[in-house]
Formats: sequence, structure tokens, C-alpha cells
Amino acid sequence: MKKIMLLLFTLPFLATKCNDEPPIIADCSGNLNINVKPVFNNKPFVINSVYIINGKKVRFSKLQFYAYPTTDAKREPCYNNEGLFLNFTGLDDSVTASKGLVVKIKKQPGTYTTFGLGFGVDDDLNGKKPQDYSSDNPLSKSEEYWEGWKSYIFFKLEGLMDKDGDGTFETGVTYHTGSNEVKTSFISNQTYTVTDKAITLNFELNINALLNNFDFNVLNKIENLSQKDKMKDLMNNLAGALKSL
Repeated sequence: MKKIMLLLFTLPFLATKCNDEPPIIADCSGNLNINVKPVFNNKPFVINSVYIINGKKVRFSKLQFYAYPTTDAKREPCYNNEGLFLNFTGLDDSVTASKGLVVKIKKQPGTYTTFGLGFGVDDDLNGKKPQDYSSDNPLSKSEEYWEGWKSYIFFKLEGLMDKDGDGTFETGVTYHTGSNEVKTSFISNQTYTVTDKAITLNFELNINALLNNFDFNVLNKIENLSQKDKMKDLMNNLAGALKSL
């Protein structure tokens, strides 16, 4: 009887001790760089350079998009509260364009056999607003959030076109996408090991493939949620335009 009473007395304390155990903290000490090199006609894609597209001269002033790691994301909590912001707008000469854009990622150390990106902002994070994030978070950019959409602007491609061929770039080109329904993803099968010493995975972004089946002469603006079908097509093109090197 004494043993039973002792057991009944100690059980609540054991339960309390188990419940008070601290949560497991993710090890985000691994460092991974991704280097994305945009190309057009197999040459470095340079912002503010003139390109011939569908017979018209076009000069792009902006190319950027949000992304987030998807491979092993469920067991990798290092990205719960942030996204990746890839802004190619600074690649405005052939030297910087040929080097590409490098984005740093914190990741759990270990060996991986795939690398994945979701293009856009993950649903839970997209349900918040820029003021909900700290200033060093890519999602704190108020200019990248559209209140009317209740969504971040996932993708931006902007420029000017000389539509009438008179040498003046007078027609705006604005391709913006947003809302959870238009997100797409990319998966690359490759084995790599992440440690505290950064390694780099290299990718090519083919602008020709990005613009496949899009003609600025016919459609020079995508910036309305009524154009979700076009937004989805563009985001699918974005996923298909990326390949590992």
C-alpha cells in the first residue's frame, strides 16, 4: 500500500517535468548559397539593355521575384518566418550579369539529394503584411505588397517597348503576379552537403523560356487579379526557365 501511495504521489511531478521540457531548437548553422545567372539568347541578360522580342525593341528596367525553399521544408524550420527575395535589377552591365545573383540561405546541416524552390510567398506568410515582419526580413518591403490583392507581389518584370518602331520607348511593359493560387515550384535533383562553411549551387534563368507564349504587342500589362490565368502561366514559365548548372 505504501508503494502504491508513493507512486500516486510522484506521478503528477513526473508529468509536470515532462511537460516543462524545453522545445527542440532547430540547428540552422548550415550555410548554402544559390547563384542564379539570367540569360537571353544564351548570353548574360543585362538590365536596361535593348533586346528584340517579337520584332520589337524592348528595354527592361526591373526583374525580381520572391521564392522560398521547398525541399524538406516540413522538417526544416529555418524558413518559417521569411522568404527569399531575388532582385536582378542591379545586374545592369555584362560583367555583373555574367556573375549572376547570389542569395544566402540558412539551412540545417546535412546531406541533401534535391533542392527545391517555391516561387511566390508561402501561404501562411502571405497572409500577413510587411509591418508584421522585422526590418531585415525580405517580407518587410511595403512596396512589394499589394493591399488590394491582400498578397505580396510575387514577381515583377518591367520595362519599355518601342512599339511603333520610331526609336522612342513609349509603351510600358508591366508583368506582376500575386495571390496564393498562382504559386509554382521548381525541383532540382542533385546531391550536396551543407555545413557551416557555405557551398554554392549554380542555376541559369532563361529569359527566353520565361517569356514563351507571351507577346508584349498583344499583352503588355499583367497587374489585375482577373488575369490569374496569365499570372499562373507566367509563374509556370518562371519555374520552367530555371535549371541547374
